[in-house]
Amino acid sequence: MMKYAVFIVFSSLFLTGCPELGSHYGDESETLLVDHYKVQCDKDESRLCFRVREETTDDWEVFEEDFIGFSEFEWGYRYELTVNTSFDRDGHPESYELESVNQKDPVTAENETFSLTLYSDTGILQSLDDDTWSLNGDVSFACAPFCTDIQTSVSNGYVLQLEFTAREGALTLDSFICSSDEDGFSSECAGESEERWYIAHFLSDCGASEPTLCYLYKVNDSDEYELLPLEDGIEGFTYGWGSRYDIRVTKTVSAAGNITAADLLEDDSAPESRIGSNYTFLFVVNGEAVDDSSGGSFTMYDSAESFDCASYSQCSQIDEYILDDEDNHQPEWLLLKGYVDTADVVIVDIICHEEDLDDFRDCVADEDEEEDIYWGI
Repeated sequence: MMKYAVFIVFSSLFLTGCPELGSHYGDESETLLVDHYKVQCDKDESRLCFRVREETTDDWEVFEEDFIGFSEFEWGYRYELTVNTSFDRDGHPESYELESVNQKDPVTAENETFSLTLYSDTGILQSLDDDTWSLNGDVSFACAPFCTDIQTSVSNGYVLQLEFTAREGALTLDSFICSSDEDGFSSECAGESEERWYIAHFLSDCGASEPTLCYLYKVNDSDEYELLPLEDGIEGFTYGWGSRYDIRVTKTVSAAGNITAADLLEDDSAPESRIGSNYTFLFVVNGEAVDDSSGGSFTMYDSAESFDCASYSQCSQIDEYILDDEDNHQPEWLLLKGYVDTADVVIVDIICHEEDLDDFRDCVADEDEEEDIYWGI
């Protein structure tokens, strides 16, 4: 009897010493947000990929996998999906299967336009007839008045940058920005240039359809700060409230003159501290992104930053503006005055509050003269 027990013990030790034999990663449900257009997955293949993120505050990422069962995607709509993620033996995601479409919302007018960089030598651009082209058979668009430009570029195997508008499932070509061979694309086509930027020591709402915080920047110290409306922020840049940064970036500008991307080139190793009540500032907040106060402070925009509303007795007033009688969030724009303390952002005063955005713009224009900020909302 004893030798059987010994055999069982040694067998158990052998198995537990090889964890891969018993590893199991169960399926997992998760929520993903899908952007309103697709991009070329890789410069070496013609597939189109979704842009996804988990939270509205996250950067969009190119998602190279397929969603099994998600066949209803239409250009011009943003989606919230619940997907079932399966994992391989090593714990890496292996497949994604659609469980439900939770939301499908048409993108707002200010977000409809975007640019695509297309490597035509992969065959991603397909001519359907003299006036119509397709993006890898996924969606078609009329090429006028740029048909000849596109045909010439594709014939030469060039990289193209095209500007589109996506609306209600349809794709419209707005502009032929540029085309070049791959070696010369960055310098000739992408509109890239280096620039020195000063980044303000606070953030403010971008004024877009979805509540998002943006950096404020200026090129010259004597300039007004203005919002930097980039969903993906500055690539490679780490930010903290209460510090004013002097950095160099490589910026990308579209043919329409809009900044479409920024990459950190040179960081500020010793940013200037702007902590304390001597450094007050005004910033815009979308009330729908503000959590009601608790314990004398609140959070907003899914940020970990804490906002102290108790020190200047602002908590109940802010709660009153952002919540209705049943404690549900309601539309309300706020212009707040604050400063960064060692631990929190302290709210000193509520300068403006309006439900109507046009009325709010008027109030902001009257109140922010001394701040030298171009809000652009």
